[in-house]
Amino acid sequence: MAGKINLELVTPSQRVLSQEVDEVRCPAGDVGSFGIRPGHEPLVVRNRPGALVVVNDGVRDVFAVGEGFVQVAHDHVLVLAKMAEHVDDIDLAEARVREAEAARKLRELGEHDTEYDMARAELERSAARVHAVTLR
Repeated sequence: MAGKINLELVTPSQRVLSQEVDEVRCPAGDVGSFGIRPGHEPLVVRNRPGALVVVNDGVRDVFAVGEGFVQVAHDHVLVLAKMAEHVDDIDLAEARVREAEAARKLRELGEHDTEYDMARAELERSAARVHAVTLR
């Protein structure tokens, strides 16, 4: 369909979304976030935990996504993410508790601790859930 892009959102365990949309806004690398519309230049970029916003026919939909990669080519966007959850499936109170627990655990670890990177990643994913829900 002209004027649309094909979006696929995939985690290691499932295909979360596959549909034609007008725009995708991705959290990525050090740039914060960026938008993708039809005709976007090809690229591959690291995806950071955050809110993935999908716009279709004027309706905005939001997903919390974890770290991964975004590939754009020929009006096709492939988002490979460690986790992806639709905001309707996220309990905000639980997400805030998990974020606080992850922050506490990270504070207890030193940067050279073998669990530090895993704890930091969990904190980033928890924060992404909270952020995504606030965009609902």
